Amino acid sequence: MSRFKVSVGAGIIALCATVGLIASPPASALSSGSSSGSSGGSSLSSSDALSSGSSLGSLSSGESLLSSAGSSLLDRIFPETEEEFLERVTDPSDTSEIPLHPLLNEGLYSKVFDPPQGGECPAVTVVAARGSGQNFQIRPTRYSEEAPWTSNGFEERNIRAFFARLEEKHRQDTGQSLMKDVYVMGLTDIDYPALLPLSSEGSTALEFGSSLLKGRENIQKAITRFEAETGCTSKYLLVGYSQGVLVVDGQEQGLIDRDQYVGSLLIANPQLRMEDPTIIGHDPIAGGIMSSLADAQLLHPNKINYCIPADVVCDRAASQFSASGSSIAGAQLSTGNPRNGRKHLQYFVTEQEWDDEVLNTVGGWITGATTGSDHIQELPE
Repeated sequence: MSRFKVSVGAGIIALCATVGLIASPPASALSSGSSSGSSGGSSLSSSDALSSGSSLGSLSSGESLLSSAGSSLLDRIFPETEEEFLERVTDPSDTSEIPLHPLLNEGLYSKVFDPPQGGECPAVTVVAARGSGQNFQIRPTRYSEEAPWTSNGFEERNIRAFFARLEEKHRQDTGQSLMKDVYVMGLTDIDYPALLPLSSEGSTALEFGSSLLKGRENIQKAITRFEAETGCTSKYLLVGYSQGVLVVDGQEQGLIDRDQYVGSLLIANPQLRMEDPTIIGHDPIAGGIMSSLADAQLLHPNKINYCIPADVVCDRAASQFSASGSSIAGAQLSTGNPRNGRKHLQYFVTEQEWDDEVLNTVGGWITGATTGSDHIQELPE
């Protein structure tokens, strides 16, 4: 079986990041094949996604980096069969960086993306909206070995880490799989570009507004398309991280009216207000960086706002800026510099004090939805 030249090491990855290149898997991994890169199964074309504003330029420029790096040397340093590599791509416990996107790695993506087929109806479908600029690790993931499907990968790294830990904890606590009945459907580039404003020369803050508006307009369309393509009528868990919170928050009522609502997990909400009764974790001192623009949102017992201390996105207080590790962290979040605002990047990637409370609560919602039992918590007075 052919070997894959993968993961060329921290030094090469750092170099790629420095010069603006993103390494893709080697040419042997990228054999031709159609991709079904969609929320449920509709196809993504390069022209459609690029016209939608997807920030893929740096990924495209580095697409052939590994194949030109010397196959024999990489084979000796990183021996890995194709089968082993494909398993690692979809393994929720694998935390290595594997740059992947269906537009730029079409053959590889089509090998690992396994959406629900006819007759395979998840009890719960997660509609996930990723954070700003999270467009380079679109890794379809099989969160349970008992699940017949993978996610579509557009949940990206923080939400991916959440569901990996949710399944692991539930198995440890109960001996059973939670995610075997759950399909994670991230909003694709076409539905929601997740653009990072001011991240490159010529980009503007207007891109953020355009990205956000597109996501909010298309979230219900993505649900309708998924149901039409699969024939499934699922219940829905809404999950948003950072910019993605602004996409999913406020979308509950239509699902409630159709008795299809499971709950909402809002991670690092830029519009979080002080003393919000749905908060788990840090109660903001001054509110999120966009809290002054927040409209009143639906309060529902099955809703969590998760904020951790020193995350300047969900708490813009001056004390949080200094605690985050940089006095200009908030301003430099928009540059994509990982040194600044690093607390904002840590949700479920590193352990936090309140993680178990969030995991147990969301796990209870899903258990209630999959077993048909009523599992609605009470809001604090």
